[in-house]
Amino acid sequence: MILTYTFRTCPFKDKLNEPFIFGKLKDDLKTFFEIIKKQKPELVIGIAKSNKSVIEKYAINKFNNGVINKKGKESYELHTNNLLPISNKPTNSFCNWTAYKISELIEKEKLNTKLIFTHIKEKDLIEIKEIQ
Repeated sequence: MILTYTFRTCPFKDKLNEPFIFGKLKDDLKTFFEIIKKQKPELVIGIAKSNKSVIEKYAINKFNNGVINKKGKESYELHTNNLLPISNKPTNSFCNWTAYKISELIEKEKLNTKLIFTHIKEKDLIEIKEIQ
């Protein structure tokens, strides 16, 4: 099973295969955590719009000018594949925040779930749909 998520600001969210949509991040994260714990997916794919299509290699413990979890790991390595180029430069935005928090949950719950996070141009959506 594969779960996909994106953000309400993503202009092509309607073209994804039934994604979970984050609007109010902290509230929606609790709901998404429950879905992950119940369904135990093999793969979670986070998708955000960008002007460059890349798969993130890391989720880091940074958000804006602070940290996400003062007692948390410095970073989590995310799952990658050969569909898109790999980025070694994670952001410190909401995209990174969700990937970091989901990685924490996967580790805490000892799930065999892999997490991919991609920033993607709309024209490259076909590449992501191949793994959905």
